[in-house]
Amino acid sequence: MKKGKEDKIPKPLLVINNFILVIGSIAVIIGLIFFIKYMIELDQKYDKTESTYLHMTVPADPFV
Repeated sequence: MKKGKEDKIPKPLLVINNFILVIGSIAVIIGLIFFIKYMIELDQKYDKTESTYLHMTVPADPFV
């Protein structure tokens, strides 16, 4: 290889790589949105049930 000459990556590979990065980033963001929505629903479901109240009032050490 000659000095001073850089390897050139073909343009179609760069375009495909950019599409993969953009689609992957969008998928991660959508996944985070659905995960946060699911966690909020779980929090609301178990917010004021009797089992949550009992779990909060029972001491962690049973020998106290």
